[in-house]
Amino acid sequence: MDSTSHESVSKILVKIENAFNPINYDNNLCAIQRDCNGLFNTHKNEIKSYFLHMVVLNFKKAKNEILSLIQLSNRIYAAWLYASKYKKVGVFPIRDNYIKILESIDELIDELILYNLKLNEILPLTKYSFQNTKPRLKQRINLIKDYTNLEDVNQQLISVVQESLLAVIKNKTLIREELCYINNLLLSLTKMPELTTESFEWFLLQHGFNSKRFLEYYIDKSNQQMLDDSSLHKQIENILTFQEQLYCLVPFQKSRLNIKIPSIIDQLLVYYKDKKESLNQRLDIRRSEIQDAKLLEANDKVMFNIPVAQFSLLIKLLMEVNLIPKENVGKTFSFFAKYFKTPSANFISSESLQKKSSTVEFSTARKMKTYLIEMVNWINKNYNTSGFSD
Repeated sequence: MDSTSHESVSKILVKIENAFNPINYDNNLCAIQRDCNGLFNTHKNEIKSYFLHMVVLNFKKAKNEILSLIQLSNRIYAAWLYASKYKKVGVFPIRDNYIKILESIDELIDELILYNLKLNEILPLTKYSFQNTKPRLKQRINLIKDYTNLEDVNQQLISVVQESLLAVIKNKTLIREELCYINNLLLSLTKMPELTTESFEWFLLQHGFNSKRFLEYYIDKSNQQMLDDSSLHKQIENILTFQEQLYCLVPFQKSRLNIKIPSIIDQLLVYYKDKKESLNQRLDIRRSEIQDAKLLEANDKVMFNIPVAQFSLLIKLLMEVNLIPKENVGKTFSFFAKYFKTPSANFISSESLQKKSSTVEFSTARKMKTYLIEMVNWINKNYNTSGFSD
């Protein structure tokens, strides 16, 4: 693009701004603006070629130049509002002139963006276009609650969707990509069959509905489902199920409500990953607590310096000579298992202890006999009972 063309386009745009953002409002203004509208339309192809050359060859420069064009439109629109508010002389007869130039600029921008759709992601609507679009868009969003295919959907979820969309158009500016997204979402929604709450949630996930409110809604719901299962293992299993479902989910489109933040699926996957790590940490802590409790319990037990098999025979002997009652054998063995340990077993199963007392091996009985003889000999030695018999 040569400098002559650049200078020519710049002069046309300067004339347009001077005509539509004037210092003085006089009787000649209407004619001046009408001439400028004609000038813009006459040289529209030249102006378009000037910008199009940059769109194709220099994206960064094209972005800045088109932003300047948007800012020009915004200044013209502000001048019109100012003149209307303060009832400047001759403002009402020239209303059509303002509308024509503002719409001409919007049409030019629309045509240029077709050659590089990436511009949609960064360029806002002009204020004139936004103010015309906003009321119609707001009305369409408010009608979502009346969609017949959403009669079985939870009203809380419908409110989340409406409030999220309304929050976008409450901003001072609206990025073109945001407008495209909302229009496509509403159009797709009207074409859907009857939806349940769950199928509507999947619809929003697949359409990249990444509003903060929907993220919070979905996390709260999944957390509630996990809280219904008190087991940490079950909660981790639920998270794995959630993750598998999200990994298998195929997005309907690459665009999303808020292009400045990650997709809703990516945000949920990050959340579930962190949640699973947190649950695993809690599980490790709980395991440590149980292990510490077992160690503490083991330290409080009385040591018997004999193997478990011999210990079980000793208990049986105490019952056989009626030193311990036989009324509740199971309870007796449970008591010894709970409060005693052996060198090789800090934790003794009461069932195992009782079973071993019923199936005594010869070597166990012989060793126990040796202990008993040693006990008798000790008594004889220390209490002079060797010469007495009962």
